[in-house]
Amino acid sequence: MRLFVSAALSLAILPAMAEARSGDEHPEAQAFIESLSYLEGEWELHNWLATGPGTSQELDFHVTTTRTFDGLGLQSEWYAEDGGWYGRVMNTYDPEAGMWQVYYFDGHNNRWSNSAHAIELTENGYSLTSEGEDAYGAFESRTRFERISDDAYRSSTERRYPGTDWFPIDRIEATRSE
Repeated sequence: MRLFVSAALSLAILPAMAEARSGDEHPEAQAFIESLSYLEGEWELHNWLATGPGTSQELDFHVTTTRTFDGLGLQSEWYAEDGGWYGRVMNTYDPEAGMWQVYYFDGHNNRWSNSAHAIELTENGYSLTSEGEDAYGAFESRTRFERISDDAYRSSTERRYPGTDWFPIDRIEATRSE
């Protein structure tokens, strides 16, 4: 009987909770995600990636991007065409902090990571900046999304460590899937 009452209450309360959460509770974040709506859909990506000092690899991915969290975020599923990597990227925006939150899931290694990026909308797209630390030490990172159209975009990421110049670590050429 207790289970029945709990289920009945849940059926009565959950729609009201969902209705209270939907709508325009976070208009700045929703407007920001709307400005990135071109990322939604199916994409083919060619990715050049630095794997260490003087070494790199190139990968091809199929990526599906959709909105999530009632329009407050974007979610992308990535699958390497050779089957060697798959994962998920979740993006949300915090307008109070002015930070773009990025959560990565590396399905190949069963590992989550996250980072916060300051974001700036530009005439040609947008740029992200962040700081972090890896096996080589503390670093600064910057990513630019540019040459954006309905069916293509390019992103490039550079990094620098204390005492070094900026150097490329990641470059993506994306075209919309047919």
